[in-house]
Amino acid sequence: MHVSVTRKGVGALLAVLLGVAAGASPAREATGKGEGEPQSTSIYFVAGFAAIFDDLQALDRLFEVDGIPAKAYPPVLWRNVVRDAVDRHRQNGDVTTIILIGHSVGARKVYQIAESLSRKEVPVALIVGLDPVRKSEVPDNVARAVNYFISPDVAFVVPGPGFDGQLINEIVADIAILAHGDIIYEEAIRLRAFGEIRQAIASPP
Repeated sequence: MHVSVTRKGVGALLAVLLGVAAGASPAREATGKGEGEPQSTSIYFVAGFAAIFDDLQALDRLFEVDGIPAKAYPPVLWRNVVRDAVDRHRQNGDVTTIILIGHSVGARKVYQIAESLSRKEVPVALIVGLDPVRKSEVPDNVARAVNYFISPDVAFVVPGPGFDGQLINEIVADIAILAHGDIIYEEAIRLRAFGEIRQAIASPP
């Protein structure tokens, strides 16, 4: 298990982001299949409570990566994500790559989703938390969890029982983010998330 808490300057962060973006090649096409065995990637974005006033289709496009669509949900519908992920895993088995992204309260919900999936023996390749508002535990079915926090005065995400993956809590307050609600639109953060998503797709657990 690897756990770290970091604080990066904007220059160093952008250097990493641009390097990942420039060097990455899509592991799958929009159909979710690569040159080898068929693969299936499901990206879910659980927004904060403010999403009830937003266009969910517009939020879908925020985390679409290399033609692989993301599906946005308000936090009250987190159980729908569980059902869909379970269905996809049953259809595709071990070739399913499940990626969960959450913002604000939605970042808390993605850990609840992962916990529910753990009870159903469904693995999660990646969780990306965008300024979570409450302490969460990473369950044992998650391969990697990365959380970006605006404020250092938060309850960081911690390993849950049996977790043996990678956990990173990163403070990004030095990036020009206007407010908690804007982190999902901040280009530097989204590029970082894209790099994580591409890595999870290229190297599924």
